[in-house]
Amino acid sequence: MCLLTTSMAGKERSHVHLCLTDYRDGTYTYTVHHIDVAPFFLRSDDPDVPDPGAMEEAVLPPPATRLATRPETNGLEFHHLLRAADGGDMIVATDDQRRTLIYDVAARAVGPGHMLLSDKRVPVSAAVADRLYVLDTSHAARRATCFEALVYDGVEDPLRADWYWRRLPGPPYADDGIGRPLPGSRVTALAVVGAGIWTTTAPAEDGVASVRPCSRLDPRRGVWTTPKGAGAGPGTYSFDTERQAWRREGDWELPFAGKAELVPGCNLWFGFSRADGSSSLCAADLAAAPHRACGVWEDFRPPKEWFSCGRHLVSLGSGKLCVVRFFATDPLDKWRRRDPVAIITAMEVRTMPACDGDDDGGRGGERRIKVVKHMSRCIKLPNYNKGRNWVL
Repeated sequence: MCLLTTSMAGKERSHVHLCLTDYRDGTYTYTVHHIDVAPFFLRSDDPDVPDPGAMEEAVLPPPATRLATRPETNGLEFHHLLRAADGGDMIVATDDQRRTLIYDVAARAVGPGHMLLSDKRVPVSAAVADRLYVLDTSHAARRATCFEALVYDGVEDPLRADWYWRRLPGPPYADDGIGRPLPGSRVTALAVVGAGIWTTTAPAEDGVASVRPCSRLDPRRGVWTTPKGAGAGPGTYSFDTERQAWRREGDWELPFAGKAELVPGCNLWFGFSRADGSSSLCAADLAAAPHRACGVWEDFRPPKEWFSCGRHLVSLGSGKLCVVRFFATDPLDKWRRRDPVAIITAMEVRTMPACDGDDDGGRGGERRIKVVKHMSRCIKLPNYNKGRNWVL
């Protein structure tokens, strides 16, 4: 049994968690680093405010913990759960052999969790109402076994209080209903939206999103996915976490790629744009129809010789966002993996009364938003950190 301590946390986060692949001596381990991003946000009353366009170097802090994998696995996948009930902060690691590790951030303690009911080879995950939902998006996934939730259960028997995996009905596009797979139903994006979760996938034809009219949607009802399965057809599907049922919403796509985050103060979702091909930060009102991006902002412009190795967006609360991009910077490396760096940029979303003629994210004269870029920091990573990375 894995007993977790709890810690009370405020509404605003001050840290992001970097989970890095550590490959040396022919073996894979993983390190978890806690990055204090509070100093990255500038104070307007500071007389010595540096240039927001300048980028300074920062040092990767020592790992808070190190995790190892068994030789027969294909590595770990990392998931994040911020518990609203008690402010607890959990990092959950799973492998393709159904094993689970749970890391309590406040206690700096790692313990074994209960095994997944079925293996998840290419999982995506999101948290809703203190539950962690994990969906397998691999071609081997089957509707009956591909979807589970990590749920805390301790009401009936306090002595057995722990986190348990519970099986959920899988999406209709996972197979043809009798266990035969449908090609191309891979989910490619994830958003944590307060009490709900939204996910999105690239369209089947070219990977570029098209924004089409759709019906209105209550974002607090559950999980949204846009699959690209040949049998189910391109479109958006929702999972109602209360009724535990899937429904096809339409043949339209969400306007994001990667992780999107809700900023409650302006009721807008922020994520990386699917439309411009440059992964710029954009915003959209997903509760309105049609779902069109209402603004695009640049957080960091890399040198042309740098090769992008991934991007992540984390919401810290109070309108503060953290954009983390990974690059390989050695132009002579044909594999584009050497000399990796992580660029961390602090962004802030501010709302204010709308002004006539102001189109900076204006919402029909009701309000406008201003996205402020604060500081960027460059963290140089060792070459043994050149594998997959996660930002939670």
